[in-house]
Amino acid sequence: MTLVQSLLLSILVSILITTTLATRINNPFTSMFVFGDSLIDPGNNNNLFTLAKANHRPYGVDFELGPTGRFTNGKTFVDCLGDLLGMPLIPAFTNSSATGPELLRGVNYASSASGILDDTGSDLGQDFSMDAQIKQFRGTLNELKLQLKGGLEDFISNSLIVSNMGTNDYLNNYLVDSDKRAKYTPDAFNDILIQNYTKQMEVIYKKQQKKCEFIPRIIVNILNLKFFYRIYTTWVFEIS
Repeated sequence: MTLVQSLLLSILVSILITTTLATRINNPFTSMFVFGDSLIDPGNNNNLFTLAKANHRPYGVDFELGPTGRFTNGKTFVDCLGDLLGMPLIPAFTNSSATGPELLRGVNYASSASGILDDTGSDLGQDFSMDAQIKQFRGTLNELKLQLKGGLEDFISNSLIVSNMGTNDYLNNYLVDSDKRAKYTPDAFNDILIQNYTKQMEVIYKKQQKKCEFIPRIIVNILNLKFFYRIYTTWVFEIS
């Protein structure tokens, strides 16, 4: 796939995402649950032993709350998505505010340097892998179940689930591990990621025994000297 084709595909998927969200304007999402890496980490790595943390300047110089752990000068795209949907900032899972009634607006589990595979990012220190984030999500659901007393299904049906994973599985795993590069071709490693990510997504929506409508995954191509590495980075879907 050429760079032009990649850009056109990204534009097409962006239109699909915007269109899907636009259909919910008259029936807005009540909460958002977020899984991902540094692109949308709101500060879950702040208290971990890792180099992948951004709770210091220059990060947050243009953010009203200052440096929070976001790898940006301001808001992440999930924060902006929340603004678009009229939602307040979604609390980080490790934030002390992510409990009780605050859970009703959702939780952000994203962790910088993390990936689909558990060993991704280990060279940088600790992180919450996708499997770990799903485990945290299960704990949140159990707490919400006690709060809502039978209304969890309706609550989840009006929630938006956002997942952004895959980049670090190349940058902080495959590309820095000569043994893996010798064992797997780029396509073979890509297939491993897809298989694992698919199982992880199934855990999220089968947990609720609900039908999910998926927006197509964004495929990002990265040119690395001799070949393209295909990276599946974003899944946004609605539990409906």
